[in-house]
Amino acid sequence: MIRAPALSALALGALAACASAPAPAADAPAEVVYLDDATFKPIANAAYYEDTYDAREAAFSALLARNDLTTDQIAETYMLRGLIRGVYVNDGLFASPWCAVEDFAKFDELASPEHPRRAQLEEARTYQMSRYQYFTEPETCE
Repeated sequence: MIRAPALSALALGALAACASAPAPAADAPAEVVYLDDATFKPIANAAYYEDTYDAREAAFSALLARNDLTTDQIAETYMLRGLIRGVYVNDGLFASPWCAVEDFAKFDELASPEHPRRAQLEEARTYQMSRYQYFTEPETCE
């Protein structure tokens, strides 16, 4: 009779030991490998020079969906898309001065102070804002 309580205590002790054992260490997340600029530039330029406005929008959206771009590369993508949206006004759903200026704002927020396109930003933004009066504001830019 003493055996049953002793076995029960041992079983509970073993069970408690198993339950409190530390979980195995999770694998560390893989370090993100970013696209180098020599690879990024041709992809971004290909998006900019697509044949149609819709193809350009699709290419820029695909580029922005990648998870291997640096912050400056994301900023550059917004700048290029903003330039296209401003040039091809009324050629597509998001082709408007408002959408161009929204993309320029994203560029401004993300780009490093030494980004080479910073010099172009203010002139492009000012020009697109001066065109607001000639075009209808879209419901959305995304």
